[in-house]
Amino acid sequence: MPNFDDHIDFAERLRKRLKSQVDFLQINLESSVSKGVWITNGKLNIAEEGDEVLVGVRFSKKGRIGFASSNLPNKFDVYDAVNHLKEKMDKIKEFEINDISPTDKTVNEKYEVKEGKEKIEDISLDRLGKDADHISEYLQNKKVKTNNVFFGLTLTRRIFMDSTGSFIEAKIPYINSLVTLVIDDLNPVTRYIQVGYSGAYRDLDFKLTNKLKSEVDVLHKVSKNINKAVPKKYNIIVGSEISGIMAHESIGHPLELDRVLGREQAQGGSSYFDKNDISNRRRIGSDKVSIFDDPTIPGSYGFYKFDSEGTKASKRKLVDRGIVNSFLMDRAYSRKIGMQSNAALRSSTAAMEPIIRMANTYVAPGSLTFEELLEQLKEGIYVKSFNEWNINETRENQKYVGLEAYYVKNGEIGEMIKDPVIEITTKNLWNNVVAVDENLEFNAAECGKGDPMQGIPVFVGGPNMLIEGVTVY
Repeated sequence: MPNFDDHIDFAERLRKRLKSQVDFLQINLESSVSKGVWITNGKLNIAEEGDEVLVGVRFSKKGRIGFASSNLPNKFDVYDAVNHLKEKMDKIKEFEINDISPTDKTVNEKYEVKEGKEKIEDISLDRLGKDADHISEYLQNKKVKTNNVFFGLTLTRRIFMDSTGSFIEAKIPYINSLVTLVIDDLNPVTRYIQVGYSGAYRDLDFKLTNKLKSEVDVLHKVSKNINKAVPKKYNIIVGSEISGIMAHESIGHPLELDRVLGREQAQGGSSYFDKNDISNRRRIGSDKVSIFDDPTIPGSYGFYKFDSEGTKASKRKLVDRGIVNSFLMDRAYSRKIGMQSNAALRSSTAAMEPIIRMANTYVAPGSLTFEELLEQLKEGIYVKSFNEWNINETRENQKYVGLEAYYVKNGEIGEMIKDPVIEITTKNLWNNVVAVDENLEFNAAECGKGDPMQGIPVFVGGPNMLIEGVTVY
């Protein structure tokens, strides 16, 4: 099989051959080496590994955008696919004008995330299985009724080039673990835990073990608890796990500009935002609410320095003290409203058409300690984690079912509450945030969007957040 450098040579030849036939051309070449094991209650379920090379070609001609892809070495399929697309595009009489050409000068950069001493290519499935089984055994010893442990490693190498001569090379190791556990002391409790990041495999055991140690004992208490909340309005504190998913689902997704302009309406729904909300400085939250999306966080699960069309990434302020500040944008959609891309174009693999996506979305922390936040709450409910969430297609109404939750009396955490349900509109949620503490924490997740569905790695995060007047039952 050809090595990756041979495929780069092919991509170069493809660029030279096609660039004179279209107005602008982008090529994404991707090599991935992946390994994964799945253990259930100490028994091996699945062990698999893969090695593939994919190429995606995106181009524009007279305002039309085309995309074709192929798995290599079936590379000559790309030529046929592009030529077929050009013929079809020439016959289209009515179409939306799109401009994906760069505004910046030619880019030539190379970056990578270090793997550490242990290379993913050298880690055997046997080693991966033993490490996953170690976690499974730990959970069985902690009297977890059922556990599923997945360990996955992927080394991704990406090459981006376009018809202006830009050439960007990236190498990123992705480490991912998924643990599902069931505890049934009195009432069955299911908990889904994910630890994902970009970096060295050696860090996984420490990260995952620490997370499980803080979870399992509490889940036994949750399973034994039967104390339901009295249904009414409360002032509540939500933990970082919940503030993060709230920001991701009710701010990040609806601020994707393709969704705002209607592309997602038949797939993932529409948005409560309007294309004029930034220029009109629309207020959607209190002045305690600032929300960012930052692909450049070192070691993050959603890390990248350049997006899928070669635009340099940076920290994006989506909401500034309650005011809408930025959409998530690529070149084509940003130009429709007179703005510039902020490097939000991503795809799950080079074989999938890139679309506007989040990376690492979070609520900005404040300066209060958690103890000061409790004192400010005085009386109410603290919901640290959740096991279910729902949101409607316009992202205006949402619901969360708490997992670890407590009454708070006189500024102190009291007795545990079983499955408190939070129902709130997006408007009331963000406008009723009265304080956030200093404890910014992130959780890994897989964000889904598109048709066909594309799952991409992201972080969701935030501090503990105090919200007034929330219906809980």
